[in-house]
Amino acid sequence: MGERLLEVTVLFADARGFTHFAEGRAPEEVAGALNRMFEGCTQTLLEHDAIVDKLMGDAVMAVFGAPIVRADHVRQAVAAAVTIQRQAAEMFPADWEGACLRMGINSGVAFVGRIGSGDIKDYTAVGDTVNVAQRLQVEAQPGEILVSQSVYELVRDEYPGAEERVLTVKGRDEPVVSFALKP
Repeated sequence: MGERLLEVTVLFADARGFTHFAEGRAPEEVAGALNRMFEGCTQTLLEHDAIVDKLMGDAVMAVFGAPIVRADHVRQAVAAAVTIQRQAAEMFPADWEGACLRMGINSGVAFVGRIGSGDIKDYTAVGDTVNVAQRLQVEAQPGEILVSQSVYELVRDEYPGAEERVLTVKGRDEPVVSFALKP
């Protein structure tokens, strides 16, 4: 798995209400709830040929298009996100108040390969494409998939009339045009 620039699609999903759910609970109960959510997400992501890049707290980062190169990586990412959102209610314990996922998807060129120091390196994707996907996830409403303009252009026919939003996001000088998909 050599380092290279590739056209990829990046998906971030974040669980809403995690901190409140975890407050006052036994660590093993919190871990069990997270594992249940991660299992639901990762199973669907893998079925759509993504790599699960990171599990971070209560969030998931997935990359489509590398190392499994597919011409339809954008469509695979959106299909995975829609499936995950439709199954989200089953992924959370009943007492996780307001449990749902907020998702962001962006597509573009990223550096894909091993990043790290010395013997400790992770296979990952980095660059503006990844940063924008994460910022879209932060801006997504509960239960929503917020996609970049480049993603929406390829799935517009399946999601006509998605709400367009022009966002000013942290760390970027230029606004980001996005579209809200509601599965």
